[in-house]
Amino acid sequence: MASSPARGVRYWPLVVTLLSAPVVLVAAWLVLDSRTTVVPTVSTAAVFAPLETDSGSGETREVRVGLVWSDPLQMVYQGPVGTVTAVPAELGTTIAAGQVVVEVDGAAVRTVFGDKPLYSTVTATSGKDQIAVVNNFLAALGKQVPSDRTRWTAATTSAIRAVAKESGWPEPVPGEFDPQWTVWVPRDGFVVENVVPKVGFPAPGAGEVLLSGRRTLVEAPLSPAPDAAMTYTLRVEGGEVPVVEGVVDLVSLSALVVPPTEGSTDEVTARLVADMQAPVVSVAPGAVLAGADGKPCLIVRRGGTVKAVTVETAGGTPGTTYLRPDDTLAGEYLTNPLSTTDTVPSCRS
Repeated sequence: MASSPARGVRYWPLVVTLLSAPVVLVAAWLVLDSRTTVVPTVSTAAVFAPLETDSGSGETREVRVGLVWSDPLQMVYQGPVGTVTAVPAELGTTIAAGQVVVEVDGAAVRTVFGDKPLYSTVTATSGKDQIAVVNNFLAALGKQVPSDRTRWTAATTSAIRAVAKESGWPEPVPGEFDPQWTVWVPRDGFVVENVVPKVGFPAPGAGEVLLSGRRTLVEAPLSPAPDAAMTYTLRVEGGEVPVVEGVVDLVSLSALVVPPTEGSTDEVTARLVADMQAPVVSVAPGAVLAGADGKPCLIVRRGGTVKAVTVETAGGTPGTTYLRPDDTLAGEYLTNPLSTTDTVPSCRS
């Protein structure tokens, strides 16, 4: 029996509803999902601050100073025979190049520094290292010597004659330097710990100890390491020591610290103070960027004009970067170049 047309019409809306329901549900899910993943853009305005020059109060921080000591030193006599008439070197004296350490029959025996002792008469035909020792010795006494210390010139000969006369030595043979009127010291910073010769007694024999010195510093690394572009003062118990290009003055520090009784290494704690001898401009650390040429760069606003300028850093403290003042550092600077969404000049362009 055929179905009634009226019954087919009655079921058709139900079929349409069942077929369209999934489509509606999927569309609704897509809309809701798109709403949850949309992240609105937050605008970060450019923030400018005044550029001001100040004295840049020096950074102060605690550091550890590693102490590496030499073996005990001895100065061995090779001077003339005679009677000791004076002993200028005393306990605690820091020996300098060309210094008179003892007088024999009224003539001065002076220190000469070098990597190796002068083992024979030095002339223009001697090795360059030996000639350099002689020229350095003469220069330490204020005499004119060749700019190239490895060369022997008429200035060297003239200076030897002048030192011999001032020291009471015999007239030197022209063009020769006799090391018997000197005593060799292997390094700077020799601090006298024991004096052997006595006034009125015979001078020590050749090869005998003239003076002995306490162990000296050969290294003093700082941790954390300082900025090599700045100068500092290292404050230790008993005094202060300069630090230039990240290196501690070993001679000055040797006089303030005591070698360990055992071993060759030690460590002390000290305060490192930055020497701010010139005015600086203080800016926020994040304001200084690297330019296309690799040099530090700052974005400056002056008289309504905003531009990127090259700057020179001079250290800083936590939260502050120091810049060396110049004519371009006037007006205001951009404090947040990395976070601002405003259009500003780029240091990297």
